[in-house]
Amino acid sequence: MIMQRSKLSFSNKQRKNLNRPISRRQAIGIEMKGETMNDEILKIGKLLQTQDNHATAHPLFVVQKKCRDMGYESDYTDDYCWAFSDGPDCVIADPDEVLRLEQLDSVGKITDEEWQKVYYIDRWDFVTACFTAQSCKEFIENNKHRYGELRMFVDTAHHNPEWKLIRDYLIEQEK
Repeated sequence: MIMQRSKLSFSNKQRKNLNRPISRRQAIGIEMKGETMNDEILKIGKLLQTQDNHATAHPLFVVQKKCRDMGYESDYTDDYCWAFSDGPDCVIADPDEVLRLEQLDSVGKITDEEWQKVYYIDRWDFVTACFTAQSCKEFIENNKHRYGELRMFVDTAHHNPEWKLIRDYLIEQEK
């Protein structure tokens, strides 16, 4: 099936809004110092043309957060931590405590009432998607205190006609 790309067209009112200054609150996460919305769109288009696409067609820069699922059996994973359950709260051993616990465990002196080995698997969950690697990196820097460990992952929007249309539009605006 051949897909045709349609050109985006704007009414006079919409075109006028593209050139109006917008506040930082409106841009959420984009630092704007008196620039217009159109200026920001041109910057994004320029970045799309010049950035490293990581050998990916129509790259989709994704921010992911690390999530740890605990409570697995040792047959399913080799990763574990030492945890002490204190009612509803769980305390994870620090590196010094881990050394002590490993020594006690090797001679069989850990009881069920104390510390326990808890096996886990780490996974990466979607947080947000960005057009540019720069925007992805800025999001991570500005929000790492909210999410814990974050990373940038590059996926492809090759089979997403909406993403491709908007991405192509942004690139064409810079030309």
